[in-house]
Amino acid sequence: MKAQSTSLIDQRAFLDCLNEDKPPCIVFIHPAGPLMGVRFVLEAPSYLLGRDANADIRIDSPTVSRIHARITRNARGWVISDEGSTNGVLINHRKKRTRHLLMDRDVVTLGDTSFKFLSGNNVEAAYHAEVYRLTIMDALTQVHNRRHFFDCLEREISSTRRHKTPLSVIMMDLDHFKKINDTHGHLVGDQLLKAVADRIRPNIRREDIFARYGGEEFAILLVHTPHENALQFATKIHRLIGGTPFVIGGKKIPLTVSIGVTTYLGKRQTDVETIVAQADRNLYRAKERGRDQVVG
Repeated sequence: MKAQSTSLIDQRAFLDCLNEDKPPCIVFIHPAGPLMGVRFVLEAPSYLLGRDANADIRIDSPTVSRIHARITRNARGWVISDEGSTNGVLINHRKKRTRHLLMDRDVVTLGDTSFKFLSGNNVEAAYHAEVYRLTIMDALTQVHNRRHFFDCLEREISSTRRHKTPLSVIMMDLDHFKKINDTHGHLVGDQLLKAVADRIRPNIRREDIFARYGGEEFAILLVHTPHENALQFATKIHRLIGGTPFVIGGKKIPLTVSIGVTTYLGKRQTDVETIVAQADRNLYRAKERGRDQVVG
């Protein structure tokens, strides 16, 4: 099966579609690559998913079984079932061993590949909203991505310069993460990154930006936050990560984090790269001093 077109519809067609019932679809959201943002409209009674060349929806990944799962329409709606795959089927990051009735915006993960199920009215609007969200969010951890972090930081630098209100940046790097990947495998490493983001996210204020900067590195933009408060918050994050081991696949995995903090007061001309570099220097000082600490 070929992927349906992902091109934008014109404004009139977009408005018309809000008043129509549309068939549900799935939108691929992870990983970055040819499938990212691709939509499959669900119109046939059943679809096989896997890496087999004859699968209805082919996913070319070694972590996906040849015939991994099946999506079937019944009287209740659309159901996904595991077809005896190696890595199983996760719904909203939780493993399901039986059939699951898909609900609007469920996130389905097969191996290292995830897609979102969109159903009901306004599916076109939801699809285009989802495509926009993909441009600002990290698909794995569901926090903001590096590009969005830089965009917001640039905007806040201008605001800080005008109003002389401080902003702070926190850069953090998970310690010895390569060893965890080498010991437990990259799928466990991915789940650990998600768990780290989930542990930090509830502590982020609405006006702040929490982002995956790259690999096992995260960044936080704290607006209207003086240096002392930023250090206190960084210390809280340090304890959140290191205080309690993470449980992934029934295994306890202890983890520590190195953190660098910097603050901009708006008293001089600066740019995004300079502020991030200052926080990065403090992060590397934390590593040089033995890791598992906050420097700022």
